[in-house]
Amino acid sequence: WYSFRDWFKYDIRQLLVETHSLPKRTKTILEFFYGFQHQHYYLYHKEPNIHPKAKGEGIEWAYIRLHPDFLQNVTVPSASEAEAETMSLNSETDRTESATLE
Repeated sequence: WYSFRDWFKYDIRQLLVETHSLPKRTKTILEFFYGFQHQHYYLYHKEPNIHPKAKGEGIEWAYIRLHPDFLQNVTVPSASEAEAETMSLNSETDRTESATLE
């Protein structure tokens, strides 16, 4: 979850990453995924590690790097913007669930 920025120093066209358990901070997760997008890596495959010893905490992520012009009209939010939107959506969901329970 933390060393991925170092990989961007190299001309790597395709990556297969396996993550284990989630970090405690939502922002760390968002930085991981949006960091790949900002470097023009796009997810093309995701596979859970279903081995009993993995306990469902391992996931393989496969990325391919595309030319920046490939998605030139697509705006990728920063991790901070995504975190703010996630928090907003979570609070709206909490309010909706509370109203439903009442």
